[in-house]
Amino acid sequence: MNVAVFILLASRYDCRRVPQNERILQSLEMQLASIFLIFGCLYVVAKVPGLARTPPMGWLAWQRFRCHTACTQYKNECIDESLFTQMADSLVSDGYRDVGYTYVNIDDCWMERTRATDGKLYANKTRFPNGIEYLTKYMHDRNLKLGIYQDYGTATCAKYPGFLSDNKNNIKLDITTFAEWGIDMLKVDGCNSNVKSMATGYPEIGDAIDKSGRKITYSCSWPDYERLARMKVNYTHVAETCHLWRLYDDIEPNFASISRIVDFMADNQETLSAVAGPDHWNDPDMIIIDAKSGINYEESKAQMALWSILAAPLLMSNDLRTMPPELKEILLNKEIIAVDQDPLGNQGKRTFIVNGVELWRRDLVDGIALVIFNHKEPKPASMTVSFPQFGIPKSKVRDLYAKKDLGEMTEYVSPLIPVHGVIMLKLV
Repeated sequence: MNVAVFILLASRYDCRRVPQNERILQSLEMQLASIFLIFGCLYVVAKVPGLARTPPMGWLAWQRFRCHTACTQYKNECIDESLFTQMADSLVSDGYRDVGYTYVNIDDCWMERTRATDGKLYANKTRFPNGIEYLTKYMHDRNLKLGIYQDYGTATCAKYPGFLSDNKNNIKLDITTFAEWGIDMLKVDGCNSNVKSMATGYPEIGDAIDKSGRKITYSCSWPDYERLARMKVNYTHVAETCHLWRLYDDIEPNFASISRIVDFMADNQETLSAVAGPDHWNDPDMIIIDAKSGINYEESKAQMALWSILAAPLLMSNDLRTMPPELKEILLNKEIIAVDQDPLGNQGKRTFIVNGVELWRRDLVDGIALVIFNHKEPKPASMTVSFPQFGIPKSKVRDLYAKKDLGEMTEYVSPLIPVHGVIMLKLV
């Protein structure tokens, strides 16, 4: 039973959430909600546990397909039923599902412009003629999962009805609808809302999910809006509420955007790594490896390696129907995916920088993953990594992109790494 209970002895009161050590709970395999007695307040964790023990993997529409709703104009790039069934088919036929990419996530612009007379949300009847339930069945029949989008505010970012549209709190109604449709993940954006109320509003959504009886992975955008409002983000509170959360700017299809995100993650790594782990993940945004993306082959390798070191969700936003073999190979690299999905759930950190070349490290259940990243050096560059600095006199080394064992050594001297390129190693 996962029910949010707030009780103040002797009187009625809206209790604040209290911190909890999820790592201890998970290590004991406690699937029931944990009750805390703090200052006379009983609290049961609302987030459905166990749905994201490793970072979620799948496909998400937004970055690549945005809000294209003029289907005659955009044809194969329109936000409609066929886009999501075709992406699901590609996940299955091209091997993505088999290596872990199981979510197919709808983003903004899927619904009608107004709520129905019963107050409910409905999918756009022209673009989704069979409704969302058809898509959930389509995904589930293929051992995939369906995600959907809503916004905490009065309207979504594209001005479709939000949770608080029509001057009403529609949270319970919408969550009940999503549960009835069989939704597996919910992304909640924060446009057109009061940022100061998110610290209570997002947990209210989480409680409604919990009470719905449907196991829905909860993706939040709350920390990013607080950051933009120059508010102090309580990441412990966020981690208690959400399975994953956006925390920085939307990614754009260019290397400059990736670079800014990576710098933000490094600059805040002590705070962010402290709250990352099974069932609660920092989300630096989508994987943009795509034939039409503005990043080249080396930059594509860099994003995949860095997101895996960061224990980030791997939610691709690309056109799987036109994926070149060399980019598909990056996305399907089982050894790098294994780093991302490592069960310890440690978020990696940037350990040092030599000129513009960075060394990133992540401790794994069976070794150490390293990424040497030629981030800001204007020409190809190399780095020497001495293993005794990690307390390891000698280690066996494997190159995860070359898929080659390099032997046992006390230090690794890299070849020249292309500008914006990486080498990814595993020490065992």
